[in-house]
Amino acid sequence: MNDADRLVRNLIMGDVADDYEEFDHVVRNVTVEASEFGVAADRGLVFETLGELLREGLIQAYEYRHDDRSFVETQDYSSDRVGDLWFYITPRGLQVFEPTHRD
Repeated sequence: MNDADRLVRNLIMGDVADDYEEFDHVVRNVTVEASEFGVAADRGLVFETLGELLREGLIQAYEYRHDDRSFVETQDYSSDRVGDLWFYITPRGLQVFEPTHRD
């Protein structure tokens, strides 16, 4: 894994570390923050990296239930569904997360 990949992973984990976040929110934040480090990140890269983090158990995907205002875990991560999902870091993700700071 190169430094740019590691940066994008950490930016995603940081974005979902303190609150449930929607995919579009993650994309906006990660693309802006990555550009501050000179790294180009787009929607496709964020989608792919989120998938890797999900498979590794470092973040979890959720569906929001409007009827009882709760989040329910889901394993259904696909390009067709990503706009309906929310993401949150797992305890394991918190153990490996390294906050990213600009020098």
